[in-house]
Amino acid sequence: MTPTTLLTFENTTQSITDWALDYGIPPEVIINRIKKNWPICFAITEPIPTRPGKKLTDRFTAAAISALDLPTIRKPKRRQIQERDI
Repeated sequence: MTPTTLLTFENTTQSITDWALDYGIPPEVIINRIKKNWPICFAITEPIPTRPGKKLTDRFTAAAISALDLPTIRKPKRRQIQERDI
């Protein structure tokens, strides 16, 4: 089973990678769950247990997020204190 393997859930067929993007979990998690005989509906929809603030480092998830072309949020530059400000 690979990330390009097609799965059908709720009358929709798409690749494991696409299901992973839809539900926000890495494709490897879905593949491992199916190999452990999880029903497809739970393998796709069950969220990943994580600690608060923990980031997902899966390369497929990171690539999908970067492909979204979201605006970058930049921290404002710190203003240097001038002599006249003192």
